[in-house]
Amino acid sequence: MSMRPPVAVIFDWCNTLVTGSALDYETVDKVLKHMGRSDIDLASVDPSTVDRYLVHSLGSRWKEASALYMEFAEKSTRVRKLIPSSNVLELLELLYDNGISMGIVSNKNGPSLREEVRATGLSKYFSAIIGSGDTPENKPSPKPVIAALEILDVTPSEQVFFVGDSVSDVASARSAKCLPIVYGGTEVEGVLSFRNFIDLCGFVRGLLN
Repeated sequence: MSMRPPVAVIFDWCNTLVTGSALDYETVDKVLKHMGRSDIDLASVDPSTVDRYLVHSLGSRWKEASALYMEFAEKSTRVRKLIPSSNVLELLELLYDNGISMGIVSNKNGPSLREEVRATGLSKYFSAIIGSGDTPENKPSPKPVIAALEILDVTPSEQVFFVGDSVSDVASARSAKCLPIVYGGTEVEGVLSFRNFIDLCGFVRGLLN
């Protein structure tokens, strides 16, 4: 049976709809202080090699630092400098012009997420924006997706696409009975994936025609 066009599309936020600097230095500094490693100074480190420098400097504690970074970043209320991902506007316009409801589900702090969406100029496309703290559980739980669909007044089904770049997005979509679509370089076995928004937009346009 051929795929049917979407009635709604949910997107992940960071590294899906938008891109920004790989690391928030203020959050990294907070992590290092928390770990008692204020001796690590990134001021003179080339930004393109910061990840490798931290792995070398932290050694066996790198995984601990990575987990703390994600925890602190999700709770952050700072508005980061972000730009829409390449060619994403073409897809958003296609969905918008065809009356397809759209939402965002992210583990980023809810109020900060909504401010980032506003600051990036994308608010008009999204009727539901759900972040951390808006529901009892974050992704990979299905609860944020279900909450977004309730706002959109859409029933979960495989005609609801969830576009994201991580396995937690896939797990959240599946648990909510929606169709996961992986964007970017991540590959998950058995899941439809697209490396860029040009290809994804072409795919969706084909379903709509």
